[in-house]
Amino acid sequence: MEDWKAVLGYEGLYEISNLGNVRRIARGKKFTAEQVKQAKQMLEEKASLKTVAAFLGTSITTVFSIKHGNTWVGDAESRPVKTKIGSDFYIYFTPSKEGKYVHRPIHRCIWEAFKGPIPGRLEVNHKNLNRQDNRLENLELLTHRENCQHAQAIYAEKRKHLAKGERAGPKSGYVRI
Repeated sequence: MEDWKAVLGYEGLYEISNLGNVRRIARGKKFTAEQVKQAKQMLEEKASLKTVAAFLGTSITTVFSIKHGNTWVGDAESRPVKTKIGSDFYIYFTPSKEGKYVHRPIHRCIWEAFKGPIPGRLEVNHKNLNRQDNRLENLELLTHRENCQHAQAIYAEKRKHLAKGERAGPKSGYVRI
């Protein structure tokens, strides 16, 4: 079952699930589907943005968004947030607060939401080494040394069946002659 908690530092704006999904929480004025439908009909009948804004009791900017179809669809309480895979293969999302945007790694946000702030210089480790598997049960808190030892142990186990000269790591650029 998917559990949702507020993203630390973005309470009331964003929520994150134990499965790695992120959603934006609706805030401000909310319109019913009927009101949006009436506003679109008024816009089709060439009503001015100002007239429609007065009808809805909102800003002209919001009416402009409605006119161009940039309204929330589906669940009016929240909407999914787009995520991106960084050059380091971690998944990031970009929350905004008071007009400021910050790239946040999802695995760290999940840990902070469900387990609390990350103390000191500890790192969130993916147990199965898959940086895109951000389920809470796949994450653990380790020191940098423990994180490196964990990765090394798994890579060594995967290569145990190879001959001694062919056991180089996955990013090794050295050639054995």
